[in-house]
Amino acid sequence: MGFRKLSLTTACSCTVVVLCLMVCLGWQYNIAILRSILPGVPETTPLTAMLLLLLGFTLALTQVRSKHATHPTYISAYQIIIIVVLLIALFTGIQYLFNLSPSIETIFFPEKIKVQNTAFSGRPSGRTVITLILSCAALFFAYSKKRNLQNIAIVSSLMVLVLPWIALFGYSTATVELYLIPEFPETGMSPITAVAFIVLSIGIMDLWPNKGLMALFRSTTQSARMSKTLVLIVILIPFALNWVVHFYIENGQLDVPINFAFEWGFFILLLAGVIIWGGILINKRDLEKEELHDSLRQAEEQFRTLIELAPDAMIIANGNADIILINEKSRKLFGYTEDEMLGMPIQSLLPDQFLNFSKELRNVYFQSAQTRTIGDKKTMIGVKKSGEEFPIEIGLSPIKIKSELMISAIVRDISKRIQAEDEIKSYIRNLGLVKKIARIGYYETDSGLDRFEVSENLCNMFGASKRILSREEMRGLLHPDDLKKFKGILDRALEKEENFELEFRIINPLTHETFQVKNFNYFSRDSLGNIQVLGLMQDITQEKKVQNDILKLNKSLEQKVKDRTAALKDANDNLEKTVKLRTEQLEVTNKELESFSYSVSHDLRAPLRAITGFSSFLQRDFEASLGDEGKRFLSIIVRNTSLMGQLIDDILVFSRLNRSELATTQLNLKTIFNTVYLRLLEEKENKGRNIEFIVDNLPHAQGDRAMITQVIVNLVSNALKYTETKEKTHIHVGCQNINDSATYFIKDNGVGFDERHKSKLFKVFQRLHNERDFRGTGIGLAIVKRVITKHGGKVWGESVLNEGATFYFTLT
Repeated sequence: MGFRKLSLTTACSCTVVVLCLMVCLGWQYNIAILRSILPGVPETTPLTAMLLLLLGFTLALTQVRSKHATHPTYISAYQIIIIVVLLIALFTGIQYLFNLSPSIETIFFPEKIKVQNTAFSGRPSGRTVITLILSCAALFFAYSKKRNLQNIAIVSSLMVLVLPWIALFGYSTATVELYLIPEFPETGMSPITAVAFIVLSIGIMDLWPNKGLMALFRSTTQSARMSKTLVLIVILIPFALNWVVHFYIENGQLDVPINFAFEWGFFILLLAGVIIWGGILINKRDLEKEELHDSLRQAEEQFRTLIELAPDAMIIANGNADIILINEKSRKLFGYTEDEMLGMPIQSLLPDQFLNFSKELRNVYFQSAQTRTIGDKKTMIGVKKSGEEFPIEIGLSPIKIKSELMISAIVRDISKRIQAEDEIKSYIRNLGLVKKIARIGYYETDSGLDRFEVSENLCNMFGASKRILSREEMRGLLHPDDLKKFKGILDRALEKEENFELEFRIINPLTHETFQVKNFNYFSRDSLGNIQVLGLMQDITQEKKVQNDILKLNKSLEQKVKDRTAALKDANDNLEKTVKLRTEQLEVTNKELESFSYSVSHDLRAPLRAITGFSSFLQRDFEASLGDEGKRFLSIIVRNTSLMGQLIDDILVFSRLNRSELATTQLNLKTIFNTVYLRLLEEKENKGRNIEFIVDNLPHAQGDRAMITQVIVNLVSNALKYTETKEKTHIHVGCQNINDSATYFIKDNGVGFDERHKSKLFKVFQRLHNERDFRGTGIGLAIVKRVITKHGGKVWGESVLNEGATFYFTLT
């Protein structure tokens, strides 16, 4: 597992905390090197370490605050720590101004501080106090929404970096004036303090990764990389040279005046500042160029995206009609790849017969460029790469790209539209045929009913001599007996403007043949508000004839149904009498069977008891004189009489199951399983065996207590019986949810059974094992099957031979 990458701010806060804790350990255990790396120079005081430690924690809180920006607890803790550090720093500054005696600086390690016996024992230096105040200002205004206050924070963080750098520069040049006051040599800024402040400053500046110095160092532009290199050279190389110079000064080989060190340090700071300022300005310009370039690239990408998202094929061509831009639908429509289409003359997508037309159109279009559609009056044809031609419609629009006028063409395949238009024409033609086939005609008139315009099909059907009929001519078509009814309904419908339908008869004036018609009338108003009447007439003469035939047939069928119903009723009455008689006979038979079962069990048990009794007498009184062979015969007699008794009991139970009524109650199956197991454990066959019997928590069930107990007795008995050959018996009882149904199971590690013969499991007198190996009557699982079925459930078994068996059952 990898470590999560720490942010620069988090790494800086951790470094400051570690440095401060190292100083505290130095004071606690009096280790000088932990208080100041160099001997003979000022040490980091306990108070300074504690204040820097608080600022380190505050810097860490900025990362928490960024995740919980509105959480009042984090904001309050952040501000309180800063204010506490600021107040202590200001108080220390007041102590210097008014030459006050030590007070707060002796809180930590007072005994060890007093040993130093200096003017300001344990007090942070003046440079440290100023740097602490600047650090507090930078952190306090770091999250201000006002730009001016945020600029103060950025400048303060830079000043926090400068003062410690001057101190380190003083150490490297052996210029004590740069890191302490000569009159009080013990109160200067120690190397550890200076390093901690520099790290703290870097962490604070990282709070604004896109501003100031951090923006320059994080930028990837060429100018930013060059500026970072120059700054590092200007700052680090002088340090290295200073250490060399300091070495020669210490050895008396070089004498450098203090003014040189000041001038050298000031020059480095000035040069670094110029490089940083120039780098920031150049980086800003480069970033603006990159942003402009990105904007242009994004605009181009958006333009290409819009073309790609166009619902139709889109092609852009230059003034020479050469293709310069296409979308995916263009490639799919014409079957070319992008490389093949780019640079291709646009007329290559048209057949030869349209070449002259396309050249003429191009010349005219560039003379007066405007949006227009080609193919609405004359069908244009496109040609695919495969040579297949298809109808197209082209929409042209002028577009300027880099001050050059170009053509934007939207090409649409109109094959489906033409096909739909052909289908509509075919539909209209077929509709006329349908009218003829369905014998439907129509007429139109106005509310005055003086002039009727009839369809050609109506004239052909009913013998009208012309397409325009007068009121009297229209009346002449109607049967006299239906004329009054039709006129009355039509007048009422006109008054209310209600559509209606009506059946009446029409007489053909040519053949005098009478037709039965169904009339539909619809009313509407024209633009002047006049009522218009549309009537549809359908010849239903044949349908009426068929309908009358069906009515006659229905009457005949109704009479036959009545006859059949009466016969069925008589047969049903006879059947009910027969069923009643058979039920009474069955009840008598069941009673006789029950009496017979009792008699058989009683009569069979009497000789069995005699055989068992006399066999016991023989074993008890004459065992010594029987001999080995006699004892073996006698044990066979006892075992088989016992088996016969169990067989009689099982047969009686099995025969009574169908007649027994269910006494349903709530069952605690876990308790029943445990009770049955403890009872069976008392049998001599199970005594002394190594048995692990586990019963899970089982859901309660509904069922007949006696019957379900018998099921559990049989299943547990089988599990105990078929695990006798195992050194340790494992029996597990549990419940699973199978097909949304609670399914109980009992699993053992016995001999199992062959899955090929599992169909015999629940049949009477069917055994899958030799009687010599395992005792039993062959009825136990048949009883289980009958009880579970009587409860509306299912039972089945699964096994792997010689590895054990599992029996499942459900109860509804």
